Amino acid sequence: MTQQPDWECIANLGDVNPIDHGGKFVLVDRTGVYQPEMEVVEPLELEPGTLRVWRFIMDRCTYIDGVLSDNQYHPEIEAWFADDLQSIAETYGVDRDELIKQFCSADPRERAEAYYCLFGYHAAENFDSYPLDLDRAEAEERYGDAPYNVKV
Repeated sequence: MTQQPDWECIANLGDVNPIDHGGKFVLVDRTGVYQPEMEVVEPLELEPGTLRVWRFIMDRCTYIDGVLSDNQYHPEIEAWFADDLQSIAETYGVDRDELIKQFCSADPRERAEAYYCLFGYHAAENFDSYPLDLDRAEAEERYGDAPYNVKV
C-alpha cells in the first residue's frame, strides 16, 4: 500500500497576504515519499474576488556532462526546458549557472526559485492543466489552516 503524503509548508516565497496579492508555497512531504511541490496562487484580474491556484511537483534535476535532466533514471536525457535555460535566465536576471544550481538543489526553497522562473516563462498550463479557482471564502479556509501555516 502506498503511503499518503503528509504535507508541510516550509516557505511562502510570495506576498505575506497571498489571498490579496498572490503566493508561492513550497510544500514538502513529511513522510519523505513524495517530491516537494509548489503551489502558486494568483488573483484573477478579470474576475475580482477569484484566485487561481496551480500546483506542481518540483523534481530535483541533475547536471551531468553538461546535460540538465529532470529524469532521475535517465540523466542523459535533457529536461523539457533545458534548451530555454539561457532565455529564462536573461528574462529573470539570473545567471544561467545559478539557475542550474537551483534546479539541482537538495533544498526545496532554492529549487522553488528556479521552478517559479520556469513557471513564469512558460504557460501555467504546462504545470497544472486543471488549476483550482477559489472565491475569497474558499481561499481563506484553504490558506488559514495547515499545511499552509509556514513553520518558522
